[in-house]
Amino acid sequence: IAVQVAGKLKGAWFYQAQSETGDHVLRLWDKDGKEMAQAKAPAAAAPGWQYAAFPAPVAVQPGQVFVLSYTANSHYVATAEAFGKPIVRPGITAEAGLYSFDELGKMPVKTYQNMSYFLDVAYEKGETE
Repeated sequence: IAVQVAGKLKGAWFYQAQSETGDHVLRLWDKDGKEMAQAKAPAAAAPGWQYAAFPAPVAVQPGQVFVLSYTANSHYVATAEAFGKPIVRPGITAEAGLYSFDELGKMPVKTYQNMSYFLDVAYEKGETE
């Protein structure tokens, strides 16, 4: 996530697969791999979009770059070539999804086929403190 306009990252949405079970941990990382925020999403009874709020919004400034990740327990949803071009929203830009099967709880750094892992940040542009 590249930030163009100051604002706040308030939480994240992820798409829970039909066969996925258990709680999920969503993490926000700075570009150097330092965890900036963590949110927990309890297991949902049905598949679909789930939301988890960070304990406190994370203030962001233009030029900052972040990685958003979540831990899938057994199954995840993905679509290849979803990021043939970056996705631009007012104030932020997202590029291809990253993954890691090796080190859970660490920032993912691998990419494959411009994949989307159905994860979206709750961003609110405006003044930060």
